[in-house]
Amino acid sequence: MPPDRKVAAGGILKILTMMKVIRYLLIFTCSIAYIFPLHAQKHDRYWPFGTAYSESNFKPVFFFLEFDYNGGYEVEVPPQPDSSKSKFLIFDSSPGTTSYSDKEGNLKFMSNSLRIFDTTLAVMQNGDTINPGFFWKSSPFSTNYLPHGLRALPAPDDEDHYAYLIHQGFDTCHKCPSGFYKLTPLYYSKIDLQANGGLGAVVEKNQIIEKVKGAPYSVTKHANGRDWWILLPEQGINHYRRYLLTPEGILGPWIQEIGANPKEVVWKPLQASFSPTGDKFVFGYGNQAIFLFDFDRCSGLLFNFRELPLTDYQDLDGFKYGAGTCFSSSGRFCYLFSSSRIYQMDTEQEPLSIDTIVALNLPVILCEKDTLLSTYNGFEHWLQQLGPDGNIYISHKLKSYCLSRIDNVDKKYDGTENGPHLSSVDLPSYCDQSLPYYPNYRLGALVGPCDTLTSVRADKPPAASLQVYPNPSAGDIVTEITLPDYGLAQTTELRVFDASGKEVYSWRYPAYSYLHVIPAGRLSAGVYTAVLMYKASPVQYVKFSVVR
Repeated sequence: MPPDRKVAAGGILKILTMMKVIRYLLIFTCSIAYIFPLHAQKHDRYWPFGTAYSESNFKPVFFFLEFDYNGGYEVEVPPQPDSSKSKFLIFDSSPGTTSYSDKEGNLKFMSNSLRIFDTTLAVMQNGDTINPGFFWKSSPFSTNYLPHGLRALPAPDDEDHYAYLIHQGFDTCHKCPSGFYKLTPLYYSKIDLQANGGLGAVVEKNQIIEKVKGAPYSVTKHANGRDWWILLPEQGINHYRRYLLTPEGILGPWIQEIGANPKEVVWKPLQASFSPTGDKFVFGYGNQAIFLFDFDRCSGLLFNFRELPLTDYQDLDGFKYGAGTCFSSSGRFCYLFSSSRIYQMDTEQEPLSIDTIVALNLPVILCEKDTLLSTYNGFEHWLQQLGPDGNIYISHKLKSYCLSRIDNVDKKYDGTENGPHLSSVDLPSYCDQSLPYYPNYRLGALVGPCDTLTSVRADKPPAASLQVYPNPSAGDIVTEITLPDYGLAQTTELRVFDASGKEVYSWRYPAYSYLHVIPAGRLSAGVYTAVLMYKASPVQYVKFSVVR
């Protein structure tokens, strides 16, 4: 670790606010922007993880996954609060986690669905007891077990001052079958990011958006590039409730009836997901069917309903307990994750049928330490998130010492050996299911504003820029870009030239991505020039050196 990366006790905030050097967390998400100026919008830069107990000292451990300059990925464990406070930081067995950074990528807060924490790892002022209910009362130091139940959103037109946390958790259900639960109401909490000297304070907490029994919800940007749609499927019926987060607050609900009703009312939902482009939505019930819709970002209406039955196809194993979904960067391919297999669905192939779903030849990855922790026969896929490098990252249902990572996800596959590459991201302590969720913060306005657009800011968008670090480098080289807009139509490339002017490396950034790592060893020792090509024109030149 370079000297300026060392973390002294109490110095975590100073380190985390260093935008240029990413040292405390895994930097992830997708990106896009159009008319409404978005600037960097790297609200999802940091990914928090944790474990209830380490094997050595039986104390809670909280850590961040980060890019390592010297060979892939590693983690850093920041100074922990004293034991009386650190128990609040349990993120173990907690699929419902997230963090939020300001638009420049400086960490502001994080949550495990029970509390909201500031950057000192303490509970934020008024940040205790979110998602109240049976599970909070019965286990106030554990976690609220709803996969991807948190969404942290910037306040429209006032993101430097406020953020919203949309949250939902599990509650008891006396009439549900054994092992199943109902959900708490859908809540929001509003956070003043500037209070307490920048540590923040929750100024509105557990405000009910909707009491109706719902399935997992999802969010995407309105076509005006400023507001946020919140889409909540009702559980067991083909009703979809939508809300709109605006400068005036959360409006709605509006209810749309579309598609098929589930054949039985059960709690086995698929992970609900919007595509990075915001124009597709996938949902369903793992023991019945997958539902695919197109989505109008202006009106918030679903259309072009397609159903993929699952009940009669034994090959689609592991869906009966629910499953995960994740779109590729372009939004064309939707990946479906059962407990033990990964499938690719081409959303542009019509008609959609079971024959269009390709089972990829990818195993469930086991880390070297994983066999020491479990007596089970195998590990299961659990949650997924698209990264800023265009790869998909996967957590595991059992206590695992790694995440899985799939690359080249924007390519059509036929299920043969020539599929995407699956690798692991090693962790220093086990992680049980947890994986934070982030929407596409860089999704911007569509050309031709919607009727609901109430204001247009005239801020000048940032120029395209490129950062290359560390410089000089003896290992991996991180390239990070900031663009005026990240749309599908914008071609963004990295070209690297040696001292003689010969091109020795090139990379095309996947749609919405802003990060790429040049692997250690790909370039020999020497001086190089990195060129950022944006809309087919060179916009920035960065000199860097490689040492061996």
